[in-house]
Amino acid sequence: SEAARELVAVRLAQKGADACMAAGKGSSPGVPSSSGTGVGGNGGGGSAIGSQSSEAAATDATSKAADQSPFAGMFGDPKALRERHRLAREKRMAEELTQRREAGNMSHRVGDYAAAKVHYTAALKLDPNAVPLLLNRAATRLMLEEHNGALEDCKKALELQPDSAKAYLRGAKAMMLLGDFQGAEALLLKGMEAVPESDRGDIQVQLSGSRQAMRSLKVMEASLTPELTGTSVEARQVLKLVEDMEKLQQVPSSVTRPLRLRAILQLR
Repeated sequence: SEAARELVAVRLAQKGADACMAAGKGSSPGVPSSSGTGVGGNGGGGSAIGSQSSEAAATDATSKAADQSPFAGMFGDPKALRERHRLAREKRMAEELTQRREAGNMSHRVGDYAAAKVHYTAALKLDPNAVPLLLNRAATRLMLEEHNGALEDCKKALELQPDSAKAYLRGAKAMMLLGDFQGAEALLLKGMEAVPESDRGDIQVQLSGSRQAMRSLKVMEASLTPELTGTSVEARQVLKLVEDMEKLQQVPSSVTRPLRLRAILQLR
């Protein structure tokens, strides 16, 4: 019948369309040749090459997909994601470091040395080799009379930066306050050779002060006899020298206190 013939025609047309689509998938997407096929010179060869190219592309895509996280499509490239996380973490650490350093500086300026030490110590946990932070904490420890700690900070600063004038100055001061006068002089002499010429003046001033303090100690010991039989003039001279030393923090109180007591007894 007419309807049957039309149905057969439709089915034949559908089969032809399916065949064309199959041939299109297998052919190469390259530039067509004069014969109407892909690169290769004849239809059969072009189809085989196109099929191999498609298989290679599919294999490469599969390999790349295997190297990626299963969540790559959701969160982006894993390497780029890790890099963003690293940069964000470093930014947070830098911000906290700045905050701690500024808080320490502010506390030191207002005389809250204990708080300043806490802030500098927290900052050093973030950056243990920061020489300015080590020197700031050393200055704070000197004010807290933590002379051993101050000296350790200065020694580490010198390991990291051997030409740091502040490390020599504060380290020598800590040694003086620990009663190691010869060690302080030796450190300052070493600093004179290591620091830039522009910083040698400060070291020379402290070196002169250190030597003057040692001379003054010898004068005081000579003025205060064991039997305290010296004159009242000598006793007053000792008290004046002790007062000057304490103001300049040149020698430890463990040295100046006995000298003051002996001078007062000699006055009587």
